[in-house]
Amino acid sequence: MASAQRHASRTGFFVVDASSGKLGPFRELSQKSSGKYGFFEGNPREDLRWSHDGKLLYVQLAMGPDGKNRAWYTLDGKKTEAPAAERYAGWPEAGLSPDGKLLADDGNDKGSPILDPRTGKKITTVPGQQQLAWADSKRLIAWGCDPKKCDGKGEFRNQLLLVTVGSEKVVPLSDFRRASDDYPGRWSPMFAAR
Repeated sequence: MASAQRHASRTGFFVVDASSGKLGPFRELSQKSSGKYGFFEGNPREDLRWSHDGKLLYVQLAMGPDGKNRAWYTLDGKKTEAPAAERYAGWPEAGLSPDGKLLADDGNDKGSPILDPRTGKKITTVPGQQQLAWADSKRLIAWGCDPKKCDGKGEFRNQLLLVTVGSEKVVPLSDFRRASDDYPGRWSPMFAAR
């Protein structure tokens, strides 16, 4: 008989001051209860991420519409509301632009919407299906799918693209990855602020 997971793998957090290395106190986070059959529902691992302004933390939830798929916390570990600029944020890792005026939204093989973060209304669409990071306040790095294979069956055959808000211009940044998410040598990009 399998044992039930009674809580998420993340039970709380520490904040470390990067410049001094000083470790803050452990902050416990509330846990979801186990489901009807005793198993934890949702992602077994839910990492904390920083808000755009660095004042709050959030967990990307396994389900929920844009604006409702993140659980927000203060640095003291108390549940709170989303910051105004991120209340319509969805799944894209890119999130809010550096200047805070644009919000990357969930895309598909037809492109990815860019929203007004104050209203949640679509401003435009950019090429690419998964927005990963902002290069600046007008350009994003995104995964783009091979048009010949982007029908749900070949979604993993994609490449990194540089796309510009308000333009159809696309600059390939990598070759295509193979159409399998588990082949040896598969790579994933890492991004850092410059």
